[in-house]
Amino acid sequence: ELSRKPHLAGSARDDELASLIQQRLLAAGFDTAELVPYKVLLDRPDSNNPNLITIKDGNGEVTFTSKYKEDELHSDDEDPDFVQAFNAYAAAGDVTTEPGTGIVYVNYGRVEDFKKLEELGVEVAGNLVIARYGKIFRGNKLMHAEERNATGVILFSDPRDVALEGVEPMEVYPNTFWLPGSGMQRGGTYTIKGDPLTPGWPSTEHAFRLQEEDVPLAKIPCQPIGYDDAKIILE
Repeated sequence: ELSRKPHLAGSARDDELASLIQQRLLAAGFDTAELVPYKVLLDRPDSNNPNLITIKDGNGEVTFTSKYKEDELHSDDEDPDFVQAFNAYAAAGDVTTEPGTGIVYVNYGRVEDFKKLEELGVEVAGNLVIARYGKIFRGNKLMHAEERNATGVILFSDPRDVALEGVEPMEVYPNTFWLPGSGMQRGGTYTIKGDPLTPGWPSTEHAFRLQEEDVPLAKIPCQPIGYDDAKIILE
């Protein structure tokens, strides 16, 4: 029941599930089960303007567009509240690479990965970077890229980490539990736990809050994609 429908934080379905859990606890014999409201800073993708990554040829014609949601694998997969692929707390905006520059691959986006690129003479500043999920928190990947003046980050799950039996249809979900090629890992990029506006204390209605402009949120975009799309971009 908990995973039957999309339930993004702050959504109506999320509220329904909170009430359901409360009812189940009371039915199970708990003396009390309270729902305490919190007011937190959240963001979500625009369903009318999905986040996309495109590749253009020398004439400016689009030759590739990334997917913003997974392929439908079951007849009832489509849902009006489906959460499109996005990384929360990353900056909104459009980023375009200059003709001939392309994208810089930064492995897992760790400090040692960027250090290796520096040793090889690969320029990160002013470029888009693409990193694979794993080893460190996604927010740190974004932070490391921003510190080196990258213009944006693309994240993907590497089959080496998430499809260990192969990437053919019979080797991934729904035939196994491994991630299929259109699967995209969503998640936040803020590097401090909890509500960015109330770091370290409860986000109750009348709590003291920082101003959004004073919170160290990312200043560059970050977008997750599936490894099928990542393969095309890397090629």
